[in-house]
Amino acid sequence: MDVDVDSDSDVVDSSAKFCRLPSPPVPIWMDTDREIEELELPKSSDDLLLERDLVMKAVSIYEPLRRFHQLVRLSPFRFEDFCAALASDEQSSLLAEIHIQLLKTILREEDSNGTIFGPTEVKDSSQAVLYFVDYLTWPESLRSYLESDSQWHEMFKLISSVEYPFCGPELRIKVLMWLVDMLLATNPVREALLSEGNILHEDHCRQCGRLGELVCCETCPAVYHLGCIQPPLKVDEDPPDDWKCSVCMKHRVSVINVKLFKSAY
Repeated sequence: MDVDVDSDSDVVDSSAKFCRLPSPPVPIWMDTDREIEELELPKSSDDLLLERDLVMKAVSIYEPLRRFHQLVRLSPFRFEDFCAALASDEQSSLLAEIHIQLLKTILREEDSNGTIFGPTEVKDSSQAVLYFVDYLTWPESLRSYLESDSQWHEMFKLISSVEYPFCGPELRIKVLMWLVDMLLATNPVREALLSEGNILHEDHCRQCGRLGELVCCETCPAVYHLGCIQPPLKVDEDPPDDWKCSVCMKHRVSVINVKLFKSAY
């Protein structure tokens, strides 16, 4: 192996050895040569009201919604109810809420980036349809959003060919998968993924609901004023670095349990 020597150096250590660091493992999703066995669904999946080839696609929608339900401001719901809503011929409040909250989250991201859906002089009227979305107008708001960018022409053409969402589960899943992909590309989701493993603490005291100098719990997002802790701490008294709130102490929550819980999900 050739060794580059600086011009100022006159002596080369012949005993020096060079070794190549091992290459980092290739992630599974980037290893195109790796064969992944097809997942066989258990017999219990037959009562989900969806065909087997649609169940895993529904899971790919449900999991990001469950993981980021607080960011999307979406009420928690069961996977069984989600499958039933997809399979139903009628519109449901669950499907409406999912579409509305996904669309609002994406619009908040567009607004933070300064995106305007139409000419500047008519931006208020053109974006009003998108921002004032409700359980009756959300299908039209979705069409208006898709129509605002030529890159989404195929998706716009797809939902315009039917009276969406009064269609089969295949099209509903395809539209929701597209919305979830848009969600995963937003900055709040990226920041949440980058801060994986860290607890995002609240801004207001859990006891009195006010701002101020707060003490953070080691194992949950709760924060408290020194005077709101039970028992209260003095102003000049510092809490321990591994301080835990009374709720975590009562339920014996440890940092190890929190890490195991996060790794399970």
